[in-house]
Amino acid sequence: MHMPHLNRYKFNRTTVFEHIQTYPRRYLLFICGMVILCLSFFFRHNLYTLADSLLLIPQEETFTALYFEEMPQIQRVSPSQKNISFSFTVENHENTTTTYPYSITATSGDTLYGILTQGELTIEQGQKKTLVQEYTLIDRDSAERINITTHEGTPEERHIHFYLSEQ
Repeated sequence: MHMPHLNRYKFNRTTVFEHIQTYPRRYLLFICGMVILCLSFFFRHNLYTLADSLLLIPQEETFTALYFEEMPQIQRVSPSQKNISFSFTVENHENTTTTYPYSITATSGDTLYGILTQGELTIEQGQKKTLVQEYTLIDRDSAERINITTHEGTPEERHIHFYLSEQ
């Protein structure tokens, strides 16, 4: 039995490489791009992890803020005033709970009058703690420097200070 309607369609048996050569390059680039796009969509978590491990993803900067609460650089003390009070804040932006060893010292020139207090603050990520300290002026003849230091002697060391002097 003869089927004339099937003779209209010629079935060419070509290899994949012969088939690829018949398409213009822009179609091949488009198809390759779509394949890569689809694969990257399905494996995006793995690609992100790989890029992150290769440090190709920008990392968030971490830091610690250490500052006085409304404290001028030089605080004038009246002759009748014996004690002064000051406060400082440690703010944690290290992306993890951090323990901050700290010390508060009083000096005048090269003379260390003493360590007023020292301790540790444990602060959760994104939180802050404010400490209030009282101090009695020792040497009324020269300006005294109050120093607050965290992580003393390490690369993470931070310090702030202010001066006390009599009016």
